[in-house]
Amino acid sequence: MEPTFRRGDRVTADIWAYALHPPRRWDVVVVHPKAADLKDVVWVMRIVALPGEKISFSDGHILIDGTLLVPPPQIAAIYFKDLGSQPSSSDAGPTIHPYTVPKDCYYVVGDNPLAAYDSRAWGSLPRGNILGRVLDK
Repeated sequence: MEPTFRRGDRVTADIWAYALHPPRRWDVVVVHPKAADLKDVVWVMRIVALPGEKISFSDGHILIDGTLLVPPPQIAAIYFKDLGSQPSSSDAGPTIHPYTVPKDCYYVVGDNPLAAYDSRAWGSLPRGNILGRVLDK
């Protein structure tokens, strides 16, 4: 999640944040990764696409349902790209875009997209894997 968070930073998460409403776009969340061998690990990711939305990438930008997504100022300079043409460390390979986020799932990315292992590599994240919303460092 660099540059937003650096290795060793501590974060506080609100585990009740989604008791009354679902996660929202751009929320930074604490999650359990999808991979079964990583269930004891906690990651920090950013939500960019919601259930039912179609996500794609163009010229470093995120498109939702074909419309350019305007990121918050703190990550406006980040270049996001489709990993489809790059080798993936996932057994299933990179996620093919455009990609429609399934019901009860979210599409999450890291703020360092050149080094992030995120939904671009392994697809959507089930709602049950989202533990809470990150507050301040």
